[in-house]
Amino acid sequence: MGIIRSITLKARLVGSFAAIVAVFVGAAVFNSCQLNRMAELQDIQTAKLSLKQLAMELKVQVQEMKDLSSGLMISRQAIYIEKYRDQRPSFTETIRRIGDSAETEEQMLRRSLLITASVEYLETFDRAVKVIQDPGLTPVDVQTNIESMYKQAQEQRDRIFELVDGFYQDYLRDSEEAVQAASRTMEESSRVLTASSAAAVVFTLAVSFLLTRSFSRPIRVLQAAVARLAEGDLRQRIGSESRDELGRLSQSFDRMTERVQAMLGQSREIASALAGHSRSLHAFSEQTSAANADIQRAIEEISAGTAQQAGHAETSASLIAGLEEEMEGIRSSTEGMRNAVGGTSGQVRTGSLSMQALGGAASHSEELLEQAVRAMNELALHSAEIGTITKTISEVSKQTHILALNAAIEASRAGEQGRGFSVIAEEVRKLSLETEQSTRRIGEMVERLQTQTRKTDTNLAEVREGLYAQNRQVAVTLGSFEGIRLSMEDVDGRMRDIYGRLQAAHAKNSRLSDSVRYVAAVAQEAAAGAEQVSSTSEEQNRSLNRMTGQADDIRYLSARLFEEISRFHLEEKEEKRNVQGD
Repeated sequence: MGIIRSITLKARLVGSFAAIVAVFVGAAVFNSCQLNRMAELQDIQTAKLSLKQLAMELKVQVQEMKDLSSGLMISRQAIYIEKYRDQRPSFTETIRRIGDSAETEEQMLRRSLLITASVEYLETFDRAVKVIQDPGLTPVDVQTNIESMYKQAQEQRDRIFELVDGFYQDYLRDSEEAVQAASRTMEESSRVLTASSAAAVVFTLAVSFLLTRSFSRPIRVLQAAVARLAEGDLRQRIGSESRDELGRLSQSFDRMTERVQAMLGQSREIASALAGHSRSLHAFSEQTSAANADIQRAIEEISAGTAQQAGHAETSASLIAGLEEEMEGIRSSTEGMRNAVGGTSGQVRTGSLSMQALGGAASHSEELLEQAVRAMNELALHSAEIGTITKTISEVSKQTHILALNAAIEASRAGEQGRGFSVIAEEVRKLSLETEQSTRRIGEMVERLQTQTRKTDTNLAEVREGLYAQNRQVAVTLGSFEGIRLSMEDVDGRMRDIYGRLQAAHAKNSRLSDSVRYVAAVAQEAAAGAEQVSSTSEEQNRSLNRMTGQADDIRYLSARLFEEISRFHLEEKEEKRNVQGD
């Protein structure tokens, strides 16, 4: 029993369910093995049925081949030979498959006999074909041999039927044995499944009973202890020594009860101390309230004097504030004038710099204009040279044209020998005409270019005169800006002097205003302090009254706390009682 108590509830539950699962798993594994066995028997039965069908097919093939052989021997037509040979591979394959199914020594012997009989059966047909197709035999010999072979084929067929029937009986017996084994396996599986289910149910009930029994008693003991604790009896102890979850829960319950009991004992001591402190606090608050009433009367007198002083200080401060506003207006106006002068000086400097930049730009423009005039003069010279070259090309083209005409005339005189030269002369003439036309167009373009060049030269001369006049005006304006700049610098210096004097006066007035404000602030602070002290005294008086009420409340609450604690049964000189002994 001690070993069971040392095992946790979780371990017990896990072990119990593992055992139940093991029972079901064992039954499932056994059933799985039985199902596999039944599947194997089913496969055997299916295979044997297939072999039975194969044996029947072999007998059908033997009979069909016997019919073809009989037809050949009777009619002696070649068509039966082809049909027989067509069925021969299938017949041989069927013989091989039935022979491969042999497992016992008897079946091995029967397979050998079947193969021998089938080979002889096929050879008999081949001999019959040779006899029928042999031209050296007389009809009587052929008929005699055919009759003998017919009888042999009959005997061989019957022999093959007998051997195949032997295989068929073996297949039938194996199939029936497989069916019987499957039935036995199914019955055995049913019995085992029923027995395992019953065993699993019995085992589950036993495990459930043992588990319920293992923790039902500790739960009843714990319930009884909790019920007594709910009634206020803190003297109860479970005293469990078990190391499972319920044992640890019972031990924790005992520790909780001890701590609650200790806490209630301390609470009773605290309530007793609170009752004593509340009585002392009540007496102290009454004494402090009387002293506070005297202090409040003295503070009201001080507050009246400080209020008058604060009124005079505020009047002086308002007069100085008016003077400070006037000084601020003058200072603002001076600041505005100073800023305006500074802005004007900046604008004058900017204008002077702009005029200097304009003068530099005008000088640069004048240089660019001179370069343009020189470029136009060079363009006019080049245009004249192009005109001269064009005239020379025109004269050359005219001479070439005349030479081409002369060459054409000479070529026409030469007849057939001068026809090629005539073509060349014609091409030269056309080229000279095109050259003359191109030269004429170039001359016209050069003439227009020269006309535009002359007009541009005239315009550049006018622009140059205007630029010279502009440069002179820029120089005059630059001198005027320089004079204005010097005057504005003088005005700015004087405004700075005035602004400095106003700043000094404003600083002195500010110090005077600060002094008056400080005096007014001190007076106001004194008045406010007196009012605050008075208010604080009133608040303190109210607090003392509240403190007196709270002291009464504390005394009432401590009495209530004693009453609530007295409802619990605490251990003092009584010995502890164990719930398990009850």
